[in-house]
Amino acid sequence: MKIFINEKCYTVGPFTHLNEIPEILRLPHAEVALAINQTIIHRKYWAATPLHEADRIDAFTVAAGG
Repeated sequence: MKIFINEKCYTVGPFTHLNEIPEILRLPHAEVALAINQTIIHRKYWAATPLHEADRIDAFTVAAGG
């Protein structure tokens, strides 16, 4: 199925969950925040959040500082 991560199209398997996105992007889980269709999903729900055809995922890297 096709999904969009930061506006780029990716093809993933039909049983892909949100917790797999950091691996697809090759980013450490601890440094990423994720949203599906403009809704931020708390990290503890990633493994229980299946992706659907044409979902739009926004991946943000966490930055510290001020």
